[in-house]
Amino acid sequence: SMMRHFPILLGSLVGVTALAAGATASEVRTLPVPAVTLYPGDAVTSGVLTGKNFRMPEGADRKFATKHTQLEGKFARRTLVAGRPISLLSLRNEETVQRGVPSRALYTEDGLTISTTLMPLQSGETGQTIQARNIDTGRIVRAEVSADGSLRISQP
Repeated sequence: SMMRHFPILLGSLVGVTALAAGATASEVRTLPVPAVTLYPGDAVTSGVLTGKNFRMPEGADRKFATKHTQLEGKFARRTLVAGRPISLLSLRNEETVQRGVPSRALYTEDGLTISTTLMPLQSGETGQTIQARNIDTGRIVRAEVSADGSLRISQP
């Protein structure tokens, strides 16, 4: 009768050992989480964050925000559900240029600088290359977003 229950007992012990091994491979950490659901474009500020404990598998700290400092000055790229860890891919920097808001643009070549106004066809962060329409000609160009909110045309 003991032999008949042995496989079940052995299976239970193996499961407990696997759980114990899993517990050492992951650690419990307090992560910053939204206290309320944040929607795309919402600013992630310390006022909307709280802490919550999670069991972190190895390598998860490269995918999720683990410190409030990682969230400073960031905005939600997609919906951030209250009480859930924040994926680093769900965050973006502030958009320096807004889609549909005319921006000053510069094209420089061989010491000659041409200034015009472009209508961004997409919003963009500093350093990002976006498409914009030249208001005067209607032509679509690619331009890099500068920190001051202007655009640098990469090709005329």
